[in-house]
Amino acid sequence: MADSTSVNLFKLVVSALRFQHGRTRILTDNLNFPSDLYVLQSVIDLLEKRHHLEVVPSANSIHGPAAELQAMLDEQTG
Repeated sequence: MADSTSVNLFKLVVSALRFQHGRTRILTDNLNFPSDLYVLQSVIDLLEKRHHLEVVPSANSIHGPAAELQAMLDEQTG
């Protein structure tokens, strides 16, 4: 028995961002479930908007933009 996937995602992201001081950017793609994007935005709201979410679009709406996401990873990415 465990919390829902959304609750577990929320707890994971909050913990990760609190641990990684100075990293303020959250990267994801637009192929995630809408509820996952809502969870990420809720984390930002909880943490007093010290972070920002960047949603990278998929070129074909089928495959995730893995190369684009990888190219965007830097020292600001949490």
